[in-house]
Amino acid sequence: MAEPLLHHLPAVRARLLARPHWHLFLDFDGTLASLAPRPDTAHLPDGVGALLGCLAAHSRITLAVVSGRSLSDLAKEVAVPGIILVGNHGLEMTGPGVAFVHAGAEGWRAVLATAAGLLRAELARFPGVLIEEKRLSLSVHYRLAPAHAEEVGAAVGRAVASQGPGSGEPSSGGCSRVARAQAGGPAPQAAGAGLLVRRGHMVLELLPPVEWDKGAAVRWLLGQAHGTGWPGSCAPVCAGDDQTDETMFAALKGIGAVTLVKIGPGPTEAAYQLDGPEEVLVFLEHLLRWA
Repeated sequence: MAEPLLHHLPAVRARLLARPHWHLFLDFDGTLASLAPRPDTAHLPDGVGALLGCLAAHSRITLAVVSGRSLSDLAKEVAVPGIILVGNHGLEMTGPGVAFVHAGAEGWRAVLATAAGLLRAELARFPGVLIEEKRLSLSVHYRLAPAHAEEVGAAVGRAVASQGPGSGEPSSGGCSRVARAQAGGPAPQAAGAGLLVRRGHMVLELLPPVEWDKGAAVRWLLGQAHGTGWPGSCAPVCAGDDQTDETMFAALKGIGAVTLVKIGPGPTEAAYQLDGPEEVLVFLEHLLRWA
């Protein structure tokens, strides 16, 4: 069970100070910004952008915001110099020394666009359901239509199945094949070699069937920045609230001086927990003082 992080600040500080460099990986929605009924109404609270800028400017710290949002959307919400932005669950990244688009995902853009068209037609009868096209992935939000969750899930399953062989039923978990293998659990169901479906907070995500997720992305970034010996030179801090963030936790758990933080309630691979964005802000202020 995750422990309240703010009750264990001395231990966290000691772990971080044992390494010369810190690499922060922070989710956006539900972690830096409060969850909102619509993605376009979730924004950084006052003062958080300035704090992120101070963290990113510190020579000891590398800061990455890791999100399911598209890279273009994330760049609008987090317009802070010096930050690495990781969009579409790791499929695209940009920042100082980083320019990455997953080659295997690019070829699925037409399939995702077709699925989006099918879902718009089928789900138009449910007010409040939002179809969000993100170039390399697709989100179906039903936070404003919770009574229709079952119908939304069935529609997504049919749309995915129409793009390839297999059932296309949404997975009950939030992790991709890579992270499930690392965590020792089953892979999510997909339409054979077709699109993957993952659940988040009142959202279903449709993604290309590539062996990549937030966990793979953070491991890649650590290797790029610090080489294979990163566990001895870098202290990663990962924080996120959603099932998809568990892929980060599974990818780094038990390695070196890592600090894993679950935001909000629920089962998790993380050792620590914070209640929400307000406590995340408090923790980030501590990090800046410690650095």
